[in-house]
Amino acid sequence: MKKLPAVLCFLCTVSFVFGDARVDAQFSVAKNRFLEADYEVALHEFQQFIRLFPDTGYDGDAYYFMGQCHYFLGDFPSALIAFHRVRHKYTASRYARVVGFWEGVVLIGMDRHEEGYDALKEYLDNGESAYRREAVYYLSVASLNLGKEQEGFAYMENLVKGDEKPEPYILVSLMKTGIASGSSEQTLFLLDSLGERYPEDAYITFLRAEMYFYITDYERSRELYSYLAKNVASVNEEIRAYLLLRELYFSKDVLNPGEFRDAYSAAEQELGNDRILLAQLWEMGLFYYHEKNVFADVVAIFQKMKASSVQVSYAAVARVVDLYSVSGDYQSAIDVLLWYLPQSVEDSADNYKTLFALASLYAQSDDWDKAMEILREENGYGPLDEKWQYLYAQGLYIEGLYEECSALSEVLLKEYPGSDYYPDILLLIARCARERGELARAEDHYRKLAGLPGYEFTKAEFISILFNQGKYREVAGLEFSREESANPVFSYYRGLSYVLLESYDKGIPLLEKLEAGAVQDTLKPYVLFYLGWSKYRVSDFKAALGYYRKLFASYPMSETVTSAKYTAGWCAFSLEDYPQASTYFTEYALRSEYTAQRNKGLFMSARSLRRTGQTNKAILTLNEVIAAENGGYWKEAYFELGEMFLETGATDRAIDAYKTVFMKDPDGTDGVRAMVEAGKAAYGAKRFDEAADLFRTLRDSGTRDEKMVDAYYYWGLAYKDAGKPYSAILVWNRLVEQYPKSVYVFEVQVFIAAMYQDMGEYKKAADIYAKLVTQFPDDASNSQIDVELDKLKFMIQGQSDREAALSARIGKQKGAQTREGREAIIELARLYILNDTRKSQLDFVLDLLLKVIDKKDDDPDTGSKALFLYGEYLSREGQHVKATEAMLDAALLSPGPEDFIAQALFRAASSAAFSGDKSDAKAIITTLRQRFPSSVWAEEGRKLEGGLK
Repeated sequence: MKKLPAVLCFLCTVSFVFGDARVDAQFSVAKNRFLEADYEVALHEFQQFIRLFPDTGYDGDAYYFMGQCHYFLGDFPSALIAFHRVRHKYTASRYARVVGFWEGVVLIGMDRHEEGYDALKEYLDNGESAYRREAVYYLSVASLNLGKEQEGFAYMENLVKGDEKPEPYILVSLMKTGIASGSSEQTLFLLDSLGERYPEDAYITFLRAEMYFYITDYERSRELYSYLAKNVASVNEEIRAYLLLRELYFSKDVLNPGEFRDAYSAAEQELGNDRILLAQLWEMGLFYYHEKNVFADVVAIFQKMKASSVQVSYAAVARVVDLYSVSGDYQSAIDVLLWYLPQSVEDSADNYKTLFALASLYAQSDDWDKAMEILREENGYGPLDEKWQYLYAQGLYIEGLYEECSALSEVLLKEYPGSDYYPDILLLIARCARERGELARAEDHYRKLAGLPGYEFTKAEFISILFNQGKYREVAGLEFSREESANPVFSYYRGLSYVLLESYDKGIPLLEKLEAGAVQDTLKPYVLFYLGWSKYRVSDFKAALGYYRKLFASYPMSETVTSAKYTAGWCAFSLEDYPQASTYFTEYALRSEYTAQRNKGLFMSARSLRRTGQTNKAILTLNEVIAAENGGYWKEAYFELGEMFLETGATDRAIDAYKTVFMKDPDGTDGVRAMVEAGKAAYGAKRFDEAADLFRTLRDSGTRDEKMVDAYYYWGLAYKDAGKPYSAILVWNRLVEQYPKSVYVFEVQVFIAAMYQDMGEYKKAADIYAKLVTQFPDDASNSQIDVELDKLKFMIQGQSDREAALSARIGKQKGAQTREGREAIIELARLYILNDTRKSQLDFVLDLLLKVIDKKDDDPDTGSKALFLYGEYLSREGQHVKATEAMLDAALLSPGPEDFIAQALFRAASSAAFSGDKSDAKAIITTLRQRFPSSVWAEEGRKLEGGLK
């Protein structure tokens, strides 16, 4: 039969579970170590198995493998004990029939040849088929070691030797045995030796001629047949018939079908009713017409053979089967083999070949159940050739017995390294590894197949293995021929690899091309799914929804639809189409097999409902999630409820929701977060004492979660706003000590310093500010902390809050050198000059004010204001003339506003009046009334003018 194409391995998958999973797993581990020839480890594992799982039905099998482990490790006594136990105690074991062979082998290894000889003789006498050839070999070894040289030689050669002339049936048996064992030349040598001893024996000469015929030495065969015809008087009718048949055969190569038919008909008539010889003739006809490929003649001759009920050879049957198989008529080929099967039992070699051919045909016709019935029945009775074992391995794969298939395939690789089946065996191992999730091992074997002619189809499987291992870069970087690039499978995996590498600019065009083309339905839903996913990832939510809707409409039963519903929900959610989002999330939840997925979908559906204003429905949906607490998302549901309650002003319900999470998960991060949210909710409602109590409860629970820093922050705020500054300071100091790297550290220390400042404890406040300036220079600068520090220093010196603030600003802004500094000087000067101030303070500010006046040309605004205040100072000191000049200069310099200029003119007039210069005073008042007639200062000027009269 032809070797089965490897693609037959891929027809179907069958699940198989045997016994208790732990028992099966432990036994498989031990057996795998044995198949890997790791006998020490295997022995330990089988011993462990016996200890852990006694009386499981595997005991006999385990001791059988333990015996082999002992044997291969050279511990023959232990091996013998194990085999003996299987033979006598575990008679139900499937290996009980073959341990006799192993006992014989072990006994011979221990030099107990006589006992070994007896064991093997008994084994062979029992008619076991497994290990038969090995048993004959070891029996010959035992015979020779026991001095039974003649018997040992006879076993070694599969012949029977003797001094007397063998009977014809013994000679026939000798010939058949020699042919079956592949010892044709040795068999012929023995027959020739017998021929020399018995030259007149026609049967020996006849068998010699047949042997030469068998080895295709037709010239020598023809000579012997001629000798029989001319010189042997005792030749019988059977031999004469064979002479006729062989003469026809010798001439068949030069005959055309027409001439052969004539000669064939003549021979058929002469043979008469001798069915055996007719069978020989018919077999020859089958051979001839098969070679000439005359199908009708082959079938006609075969029908005659069946009708005559004669014994025929497997070679004849194989020719008919082959022609049927080539034509694809597997059933007819199977029928021929089923007809021949009972006859093949008489010859083990023919029986083996018939069963193998039958199993192969069942496999080719996809009837693997029947194929495996044959293969499994025969497999296990002893070593079988590679064809049988390879077909059996294929069947194991089809049945889903990947571990057994892989183990057998590995053995075949070792036993037949140069086999024609080598690539197919590699492929079987690769596929088994893939099915078992051993992707790295599968990849290794697929790589060995790369480039082999006839195995190009495995590249797609290889790419899928790389892809499933997450080797997206390698898949994306593979080189493809033009034909391969046109293969949608290759484009699919390359496109997906780019997508998963987030190279959407490369992946999306490949998938879009596939989607637009005639991609097969097995890939199309996945293409649509990943196109939707890719568009979602690049925030093209409308396009993503377009692909998802195509998927839902065309492939509603695809396994991708469930996940797609969830992502489609997010697309709609992102587009603020909350009703559609809720629908998709709900459908995802309904389709989900697992509670965790269902809860996720319901949670997102509730969030969507919340945004559509369907608060009650959202709450009911969230309660569904909470009810299935073991499915996850129940904490998120409580948080969502808390937010919803706060939005509607239901603070108590929000706090209760958060507290529930804490009670269910007091030590978890979410539990801490929930209690923080509860405290924040109370704080937001200005229930400061309640907020503080909630934060205290959290602290007392002993948690050290990072979320506690939030608790301390808001706890301090609650105390601060409740008017309990010292409590707030205590809490915030703990925050600083326990979480020194927290984002709150700077802010809360500013709060503490401000509270100390409010309480008049300026030194403590200043110390904190000084530390902040050192530890957080950038934050301190942005927050004007250094200014506040300087302010505190002035306050410590006795200045008021306002004075200190202005003094600090002046220092910070470099005095009169900057606009901000000049403005601060003016504010401080106004404070000192217009109030009852000590002379030392006046002298200090007057010096600063004169510096501002020096800058009047650069900054008329601050210069005019400084001149005005300087005039007020001069007026206060009784220097009214100078005061009048300063006020007039201020009015002339000022850019505005008008009210300031009008005031300056009025104060200049007042100073002139105080100096006794009434005329100047009146002139200034006249100017004031002309320029600012509606001003309040003009009215004040009239009053002043009235007083001057």
